[in-house]
Amino acid sequence: MNAIDIDVAKKCLPALIDDVLRGEDVVLSRDGQPIARITRLLFRPKRAIQYGLLKGDGVVPDDFDAPLPRAVLSTFEGC
Repeated sequence: MNAIDIDVAKKCLPALIDDVLRGEDVVLSRDGQPIARITRLLFRPKRAIQYGLLKGDGVVPDDFDAPLPRAVLSTFEGC
């Protein structure tokens, strides 16, 4: 990991970016105190959406929207 003064980093930023692209971390410092780190970000490509992937795996019963039995309904309503 390179530690470099921020004033020097302003002058040689392209070279520091090249270091980062090679996998090195660069630490920026001011008055000998580290204040920031430049590191490489790794992005994974987004996966393509596959519509219908689970088609046919679920079943909706015929009475799906029928009213609940009174015993079950009272559990939700607290009666």
